[in-house]
Amino acid sequence: MTTNTSKFSSTEHALYFLEDIMERSLITFFLLGETARTVIENLDQDPTTPIEAGMKRTEYTEYAKSTLKMFLPSDTVYGKKAIKFKWQGTPVTIKIIDRKYEFLNNLDSVFYKITSFRIPNPFKKYWKVRGIIK
Repeated sequence: MTTNTSKFSSTEHALYFLEDIMERSLITFFLLGETARTVIENLDQDPTTPIEAGMKRTEYTEYAKSTLKMFLPSDTVYGKKAIKFKWQGTPVTIKIIDRKYEFLNNLDSVFYKITSFRIPNPFKKYWKVRGIIK
């Protein structure tokens, strides 16, 4: 089945690109911040909204690192706590989570437009403390 992606904003293209590369890298990732809230509420992505996602440090294996480097733009910044890049002008941040949080143990799944994304569960508990996630 072919999907007509021309109807998606550049932010949505970046979101679907993120999903694709994370799956290729065998990383279970989850959406965070406004990106997660937008998906939950099934809102259209604002073209100026950056994408925020996360992954557990244990998922960031040598295989994952090498695969990401094959597919991410050459100017991607690989930091100790985050990976940052732009896709079609949209900033994307993937936080590398070291700490254990109850709401990241059993991720929920939410369908958004053409696919499902994982989000913290319970989301309300995460939302209250989202600023302290490390």
